[in-house]
Amino acid sequence: MHSATELPNRLMIVGALHVDDIATSCSPLIAQASNPVTWTQHIGGVAANAAFSAREVSSVDVAIGFCAVTGCDAVADQLEKALTDAGLNASLQRLPDCSTGRYTAVMNHDGELHIGLSDVALAERLDPELVPLGDELNPCSALLMDANLSESCLTALAERAVSRSTRLAAMSVSPAKSRRLLPIASRIDLLFVNRREAIAMIDPDLALDVPIEQLADGLSELGFRQFVLTDAAEPVLVQRDDNRQYIIVPPMTTRVSVNGAGDALAGACFAAWCNGLTLADAVRTVGLVQSARLVSGERQAPVFKG
Repeated sequence: MHSATELPNRLMIVGALHVDDIATSCSPLIAQASNPVTWTQHIGGVAANAAFSAREVSSVDVAIGFCAVTGCDAVADQLEKALTDAGLNASLQRLPDCSTGRYTAVMNHDGELHIGLSDVALAERLDPELVPLGDELNPCSALLMDANLSESCLTALAERAVSRSTRLAAMSVSPAKSRRLLPIASRIDLLFVNRREAIAMIDPDLALDVPIEQLADGLSELGFRQFVLTDAAEPVLVQRDDNRQYIIVPPMTTRVSVNGAGDALAGACFAAWCNGLTLADAVRTVGLVQSARLVSGERQAPVFKG
């Protein structure tokens, strides 16, 4: 592990970037029927959500880079402008003859996700060698990547981070994609993971209601030394080596949706942790605050203006 005081203030976040089409039902959803909804369109992607959150909680003198794959289309132009306007140093890898990704989420009337439809395969084509991590004289101090990237890309980025003594954090994204992080568990300084993703990584046959302590033990046995394990509204489990803490999740009023709440928590915690806060304090005083602001509608991802 590295001390925050040894590292320059320059962060890089890498992973998925796309347009989010969000349909929120006006009443409880009824299967195989027409349901009235309201539509919103935002800039999305796990890494993008985390980057916006990290930018919001960081001082202006902290340079935050963002790298993702897009198509060569007008959507990519709009996304790059929005990233730049938000104060992020965007480095987009544009692939010809490809369309920029989209994610459609259908939310129930209570703001909970009913179904998500994801077209984010472009993230798996990111070239790890083109991610700007600085050089020996001006290295990137910390890298946060999401598991939308291919396993080979995640491995290559981990190797580059280790070679530069760059702090490495990862977001597990989904149960299926979380397993891509297993080969590099020992290289990851900080993992953000939820209950279902942890189960998928440890043993997919585990019961969904397995005690959270058992999941934390399992993650440690896999090689993850430090992690933030979320469990919906239950206390957040924060683990650092043999030290385990539980952070109470304050009541949150869901006025919009929970879409992106976990990404916001991860991005804000990552930035605060890199800025010198202990991981528990970063979760308690920064990450959960940003997550609550998102689900309450106080803060939203930038609207996409296509």
